Amino acid sequence: MPSTLARFLELKKSSVTSLIDSLENEGFVCRKDDPSDRRKVLISITEKGVEHTKKIITKMLSVAKKCMSDLDDETLEKAIEAQLILLKLQRHMYDRSVELLDQKCTPE
Repeated sequence: MPSTLARFLELKKSSVTSLIDSLENEGFVCRKDDPSDRRKVLISITEKGVEHTKKIITKMLSVAKKCMSDLDDETLEKAIEAQLILLKLQRHMYDRSVELLDQKCTPE
């Protein structure tokens, strides 16, 4: 839903709606009515969006590989371990922020 995305991205709903409009015009996402609540709109990624995302990730990995080609195996192993720790931390922070956001949005 645009309002949920806006909240998580800390953007105005109108900005997110414009972004979704652009992505929809490019064929990367589509809007669908929420069958459980006709006031809501669900956003889904299309096959074209998935393929475009795969291309971007492939390019990013290629650049990363080139940037790290001169590093030795021990340094790369330490970098991977550090990245895994950072991913766990990021996941924890995300989960906690969702929890806090839910508390903030729930009427008492």
